[in-house]
Amino acid sequence: MTAEQRAKVDDATIKSLTAAIKYAHSECNATRGVVEHLQERIAYYQNLQLEWHDSHDQMARQQLRLEQQLQQLRADSCHADMAYHARVSELEGQLEKFLRADEDDSPVEEDDLCDDGCQDSRGDYEALSNKLRMQADDPLALGRIGLHTWP
Repeated sequence: MTAEQRAKVDDATIKSLTAAIKYAHSECNATRGVVEHLQERIAYYQNLQLEWHDSHDQMARQQLRLEQQLQQLRADSCHADMAYHARVSELEGQLEKFLRADEDDSPVEEDDLCDDGCQDSRGDYEALSNKLRMQADDPLALGRIGLHTWP
């Protein structure tokens, strides 16, 4: 091989290696772009995962809070139910005393009838007496005429 041929081979080799280097740089840059894109996606999904865990934790805390509120509402309902039944029993006792007094035409002591601050007027008692007579005729009348809300 002559020096001129060697120079041509060297020149071709240099051009070939330069092209290979440019191709390798191009591939490297493309790979770097893919890696950066994948890193962005990984960061995005990690943020989504953190948000999901935060939302899940928040939902669990809210569920616990709602369960506590439900328990409190049930307890309040139970207390209200007991107070309602106590008030109904008290009113039934007052009604029985009033009925006995009405039947016997004996005077009813004011303390027996007005523990809850009712008005001392004969009209109120007459209305109550009529309601009680309705109750005697029809046991369900008490609820229909609204006596259960009578103070």
